[in-house]
Amino acid sequence: MSKIFIPKRASGSSTMSPALPGAKNYFQWIVSEIEPYLGTHILDIGSGYGIHLEYILPQHPHITATDLSFESVQALRQKFYACSAFEARQIDFEKASDCESLLTHRFDTIICFNVLEHLQDDIAALRQMHEILQQQRGIVLLMVPAHQWLYGSMDRQAGHFRRYTTTSLGSKLQKVGFEILYLRYFNAFGVLPWFINNRIFNKELDGSGVDLQIKIFDTYIVPVIRRLESRMKLPIGQSIISVARVYHD
Repeated sequence: MSKIFIPKRASGSSTMSPALPGAKNYFQWIVSEIEPYLGTHILDIGSGYGIHLEYILPQHPHITATDLSFESVQALRQKFYACSAFEARQIDFEKASDCESLLTHRFDTIICFNVLEHLQDDIAALRQMHEILQQQRGIVLLMVPAHQWLYGSMDRQAGHFRRYTTTSLGSKLQKVGFEILYLRYFNAFGVLPWFINNRIFNKELDGSGVDLQIKIFDTYIVPVIRRLESRMKLPIGQSIISVARVYHD
């Protein structure tokens, strides 16, 4: 795979800190949480620059990556050009006509990382995911930001409508017909820095201080907390990871 290409001012670039694409330990940790549930025909919704896909594609090559941004789709095609079973498509998941084109692909897995909070009607989005997976009785893998009391300046800049609790996310998944297999808070260490940056100092995502914190966090802290969180289920986290499947009797 080629080195990741990120356009200077790509659409959607303001939704993440510039240092985040380089946080390899962090993304490897995320992928390790969901890897046991990955199927063979995967739809990735809101792929962005495909940072997480770098750690999924070697073992799961049949991936259709989608994004609202044309620039992001072009970056995905360039990054993964050598993967013959990979495709990237420009899809607006809030448009029914765009989603209809996905119904015939027989996906058995949907990955949707840090996207649901950007959609005004998240219930409608979850229903659409359920419809795409229904024929295959498939699985949806979600990652969303946690705790509405953490909502602040960086959420607003990123275009987040909301943050979630395990209860609120679980309730919405069950409402549209999913059965929850795995639902937990993730990255408890990140809560305090996010609260300080986001609620007290009202920092921006592209601030130099935020970038430095991400680099320190990824290099020195992730290896430690990854082991810690693997041994215990904590009642708090910067994010939530969930795994749910289409319910059937």
